[in-house]
Amino acid sequence: MAAGRHSVNVRNKLGASCLPATGHRHVMNHYIYENVNTKSFYNMAWIALAISFVGMALGLVYLEATFAMKGFLGMSYIFSVTSCFTVAKVVRDKHESEKFINKVENAKTEKFLNENGSLVGVK
Repeated sequence: MAAGRHSVNVRNKLGASCLPATGHRHVMNHYIYENVNTKSFYNMAWIALAISFVGMALGLVYLEATFAMKGFLGMSYIFSVTSCFTVAKVVRDKHESEKFINKVENAKTEKFLNENGSLVGVK
């Protein structure tokens, strides 16, 4: 598989393909494609998160500060990480809902033009 963040699996509506059972499918014109993270990118993300947690924990252990200050820094770190996950999910959900709304509006417009094309002068 090619190196990179995403692998794209494309197939014709009538053609066969080995699409995984998980993930998101998007229909564009007459093709179905799926954008899936590669296994190495997925592993790298989790390894980076684990290393950052271990590094922060070791930093807090060896930090010469009161227990209250260490607790504050640790909770602030955890809060910032979970906030990043939440923001990423909200942005992704908004993007996907906008794509869906645009797809519905385009389908309505196309249906209208197909039904009334002769009235507008479309040949």
